[in-house]
Amino acid sequence: MSGVLMSKRELNRLDVLARLDSKRLSVAVAAGLMNITPRQTYRLLSRYRDEGADRCPALGAA
Repeated sequence: MSGVLMSKRELNRLDVLARLDSKRLSVAVAAGLMNITPRQTYRLLSRYRDEGADRCPALGAA
């Protein structure tokens, strides 16, 4: 059984993306929390929705 190791930054991004996906955060707030642009936030959110948290290369998962 293998697991996925994530840094604190990646875990923070995952939490922010989950809150964004459930509409508890706006894109602007989420981008600010992750210190990235709104455009990059949309890209990460799309990848998060398509591939899931454990398979999302943008979050550092393999």
